Amino acid sequence: MKKILIVVPTLNEEKRIKNCILKIEDYLKKNNFFNLCEILIADGNSKDKTEKIVKDYQKVFKNIFFENFKRGGRGYQLKKAFFSKKADIYFYMDVDLATDLSFFSKGVSFLEKGYDIVFGSRYKKGAQRKRTFLREIFARSYSFLIRFLFRSPFFDYQCGFKGFKKNVLPLIKEIEDDFWFWDTEFIIKSWKKGFKIKEMPVLWEEKEGTRVKILKDAFEMAKKALLLRFKI
Repeated sequence: MKKILIVVPTLNEEKRIKNCILKIEDYLKKNNFFNLCEILIADGNSKDKTEKIVKDYQKVFKNIFFENFKRGGRGYQLKKAFFSKKADIYFYMDVDLATDLSFFSKGVSFLEKGYDIVFGSRYKKGAQRKRTFLREIFARSYSFLIRFLFRSPFFDYQCGFKGFKKNVLPLIKEIEDDFWFWDTEFIIKSWKKGFKIKEMPVLWEEKEGTRVKILKDAFEMAKKALLLRFKI
């Protein structure tokens, strides 16, 4: 039986972490994943009640773990989390659970069928999404930029719903970005190295409370994309 680690990065998520934990646990139980999965809340040194809430639920669910990595940066938290516990399959999802959880089992199935990496896509044919018009424009523009710069075949680089097998771990060490660009760098570098990748169309709905600052983060990510293009 394969061991699966689900990582959820957090930073001051006292308003959303309870719902996240309960939904994931309910899904795992109903779909026969409960005994296979461990959930690691990878925290970036929250100053609110995130840690307390998680530790309260540890008394109820024995498969939940909490690690405070002492600093923010989603990419940094993910990198640290993946190396903090051993597993056969690593999966991560954003705390808002914007991607419908039904795609977790589909993602695991793709990995078991031979893919090294699977990730959710909001833009590949068959996907369904609900988001504000402005964010849709920026997201589409970013996707076009990455495809243009790297001549890559994928449509969505930033969906916070990705999984991979343990043979991909050495690549994780090569990912330099500690923030939002982590996802794009991961996809581009894994593709360049020849890993077998599945882009999976998903059902996705934008949630309240996102930490993405659309103008500032869009500029930073575009700049990092250009730097990565020159590097590789």
